[in-house]
Amino acid sequence: MNIISRKEAKELGLKTYFTGKSCKHGHICEHRTDHGNCVKCGRMANSLWRKNNDSYNKERLKKWKKENKKHIAEYVRLYGTILHRRYRSTPTGQLRTVCRTV
Repeated sequence: MNIISRKEAKELGLKTYFTGKSCKHGHICEHRTDHGNCVKCGRMANSLWRKNNDSYNKERLKKWKKENKKHIAEYVRLYGTILHRRYRSTPTGQLRTVCRTV
């Protein structure tokens, strides 16, 4: 990573910048240009919030699904129930499908 100041990052329109210095929690990583916080600290705070507000997130997802039934139906029509498909070769040379469904 290239060392760059927050001011230079803002001028270049970057979302993050790297100073090479650690944050107050000891992380040596990029910082956000908009508020200057460490990216790892932000991820940890976000993860903790999601964990502590699980019921809120479930309700929000339920509401979104109810309001976006057409969008979900279109997605399923286009992609089916399979979100991810990979083919792996077996020792005999046959392909097997590894799927993850909704």
